[in-house]
Amino acid sequence: VVASVAVDSMFWGTTVWPEGVVLYYNTVLNKSSDWGVMAWHWYFSSALPRAMLFALPLALVAVAWPTKNTRGPTIVRRLGAVFLCFVALYSYLPHKE
Repeated sequence: VVASVAVDSMFWGTTVWPEGVVLYYNTVLNKSSDWGVMAWHWYFSSALPRAMLFALPLALVAVAWPTKNTRGPTIVRRLGAVFLCFVALYSYLPHKE
């Protein structure tokens, strides 16, 4: 944080904490949509398929593969549910990163 404030303050000519400014702009002022918006399904229809090109098939195999250890697939399903909930909540934000 100290390095970030020092470097950005030097370039901007005033004391600034860039991460704090972004947080304030996006959450308090609610102006993140000024930088563009995407449809609610963009993460599921575009971003994740490209980002998980090779990992998604392996994740599906991990969920479906029968094992002697009954906790393995359960843990994978629980982690997958947490992941899907996280992405679903972020999908409601109009501005996507």
